[in-house]
Amino acid sequence: MTIVNMKVLFLPGFLQNGKRLARDSQEFTKALEQIGITVDYLDPPRKIASKDQIGYSLSADESEANKKWQSVIDRDFNRCWWYYSRDAVYEGFEESLQYALDYIKKNGPYIGVMGFSQGSSMATILTNIIHGELAGLPYFKFSVLFSGMAFTEPKIKNKRVHLEDVKDVQDYATKVQVKPRFAKYFTPPEDLPTKVIIVYGSYDPVVQPLRTQYLGHLFQGRGTEVEYHGGHKVPHDEKAIASIVSLVSSAINSTASNL
Repeated sequence: MTIVNMKVLFLPGFLQNGKRLARDSQEFTKALEQIGITVDYLDPPRKIASKDQIGYSLSADESEANKKWQSVIDRDFNRCWWYYSRDAVYEGFEESLQYALDYIKKNGPYIGVMGFSQGSSMATILTNIIHGELAGLPYFKFSVLFSGMAFTEPKIKNKRVHLEDVKDVQDYATKVQVKPRFAKYFTPPEDLPTKVIIVYGSYDPVVQPLRTQYLGHLFQGRGTEVEYHGGHKVPHDEKAIASIVSLVSSAINSTASNL
């Protein structure tokens, strides 16, 4: 039996909108189109009001920093799913999650969900809760999580974890945990049928590979990792793209054969 609706929802990251993500991921999405998938981009709903909220400097020169920030605003890139404040509060998280769920209910169904960076964290959460009492929608057939991260904290309170001192993801998992308030969002259902694909760049300076590997670790061996030689971006590498598209195709074909 052929699956007729082949739409997938793609969620941008911090300081991105759908237009920018579409531009930055065009090699990958063109490959998806070749297997019959169309991509729908959802702009993050929250607006970042000031350059002081982004957590890093745009330029050592204040005048130049202001010009760059104005360019961000002019292009509508000053968007996010939540704002992580200094007191470790994910401001706007619940509202953004409901916004995404409402959009899926209105514009779906979607065969899969994808996300980049902060959008990947939201895509993870949607993967886990989409069929639960909060949404009651069908599970996705696949999820592609680019450079994502969980909401973590050190297991020993106030003891910072230095990634350079961590051996591997198993070692990392002994040092951090998902923040208790968000545990239900990052815990996959026992019967989760979704094919989860975790993608990260080998030298990502923004979301270090260990953090994305830990996100995959939370799927308890049910995720498939794809590492590529690159940084904080959706890969342009043909080999990586081919691997991801092959996994997506496998998930779709497996579902179709069971209908």
